Amino acid sequence: IREVAGDGNCFLRSFLYHLLEGIAVDAAAGGKAGTTLREYVSAIKAPLVQQFGDYMEDFVEVTEETIDEVLKAVGTPNVAKVVMDAVSVKGTADYLIYFLRMAQSWFLRGHAAAFSPFIAGTDMDSLSPAAQTKILNAIADGSDQGIVDAFCESQVEPVGVDSDQFHILSLCALFNLRVEVVYLDNNAMEEVESGSMKCQVHSFDGSVLAGMAGQLNGVMKEPLFSNPEGPNVAVLYRPGHYEIIC
Repeated sequence: IREVAGDGNCFLRSFLYHLLEGIAVDAAAGGKAGTTLREYVSAIKAPLVQQFGDYMEDFVEVTEETIDEVLKAVGTPNVAKVVMDAVSVKGTADYLIYFLRMAQSWFLRGHAAAFSPFIAGTDMDSLSPAAQTKILNAIADGSDQGIVDAFCESQVEPVGVDSDQFHILSLCALFNLRVEVVYLDNNAMEEVESGSMKCQVHSFDGSVLAGMAGQLNGVMKEPLFSNPEGPNVAVLYRPGHYEIIC
């Protein structure tokens, strides 16, 4: 287990670590996942700018530069440090996390009809009163887009807001990845034995949503990594916090 700062961005930081480590390992084996990821990030630059404004160019460019730096470090003793610095050093890490948040929001907003029934049916006790009011008003208006827009504005885009299943699903679809969450609480779908501790596991598969993702320009339609077995991203969840499973 690799500890992650508990700042509300812990899942995104864990996801980034696995993503960047994954393209480094893939490149060392002669794979092209890093190139594919770089092209994907560039491809969604225009729709992100169109959706949110010109300021998104900076966040996309830092993400592109970080991918380039990781790929350049492949085959050197410095590659592990480059990956860790990218997700932990203030500045670059902040830009990468914000890029992911806005990409998630773009995806969810673009599929409002698919996600609004699930958002409307979630427990809203954890949301701020302002967020609850916005979403409840949208539900009353029967507006799928209004429900998802309100959710994204309050729960996806603000830095420091914890990730839940909607965040994980959107990243799985965007990058066409498999994510496995090992739970140490009671919210689980499947149980596994891990040493003497009974853990619970939920797997998210981006390929299931690949058809939906294909409706958006530039979103990955093929799995980023070619390995068909096991998760691409594995995290441990304790109530309110995620950590990296190495």
